[in-house]
Amino acid sequence: MCATEPQGRSSGVSREGHSRRDANAHRHVRRATLLDSPTGAPNNTALFEPGTQRDLHVANIKSAKKRARQAIKRRAHNVALRSKVRNAVRKVLKAVAAGDKEAAAASFKAVVPEIDRMAGKGILRKSRAAHYKSQLNAKLRAMA
Repeated sequence: MCATEPQGRSSGVSREGHSRRDANAHRHVRRATLLDSPTGAPNNTALFEPGTQRDLHVANIKSAKKRARQAIKRRAHNVALRSKVRNAVRKVLKAVAAGDKEAAAASFKAVVPEIDRMAGKGILRKSRAAHYKSQLNAKLRAMA
């Protein structure tokens, strides 16, 4: 503690002159390796599997443990729903790339309500849903 600071406040620097941020730097590096997948896409599913670093920070209170379990289940469900929408969008894009206008239009009609549903549930951001619909519609119109 510095002499100029009021009592009870810490400056964030230890007696050895190292900041607490430096002392915890190894934790951030370790976590970053879990978040990175070989393909470069963010893949943090390892954080939510049993027996990983995620289990180290579970609370002792029964209700907090239950909330942690529920969060893991809810996240897995949300990931599946988001993946379902992305696959439907890819289906439209493949039909557009193949030049099949009828299949592209049919899959676009099927994917728009799905996108809206996921945006309503909060699985996709509303701006992201609007972006998907606008870009897919633009690609369909460009085929004409």
